[in-house]
Amino acid sequence: MKKASIATRTPNMAALSEMDFEHHVSACVDVVINTRDFCGNEAEAIADYCADEGIEATGEFIHAVRNRANGIWRRHQKAAGVKPKYYRY
Repeated sequence: MKKASIATRTPNMAALSEMDFEHHVSACVDVVINTRDFCGNEAEAIADYCADEGIEATGEFIHAVRNRANGIWRRHQKAAGVKPKYYRY
C-alpha cells in the first residue's frame, strides 16, 4: 500500500473554518509565549505545533500567531514595568 504524502495528509489552513483557525492561533500563541519565557526557538515551536496538530504552517498562520504573541508579550512587559527602550518583540 502506498503511503500518503504529507501534502495529502496535512489540511491547508484555507480548508479550516474560521473558528478552527482562531483556535489553532490561540493555542499556538500560548506555545510561543511559553517558548519566549524559556528563551527557546519560537519558529521551531510554531513548526512543531503545526506538525503535532497536522496543519500547514502557512505564512498567514505564522503572521497571525506572531502578531498576537507580540501584543501579549508587550502587555506583559508594560505590566512588569519594563522601560520601552528595553522592549523586545
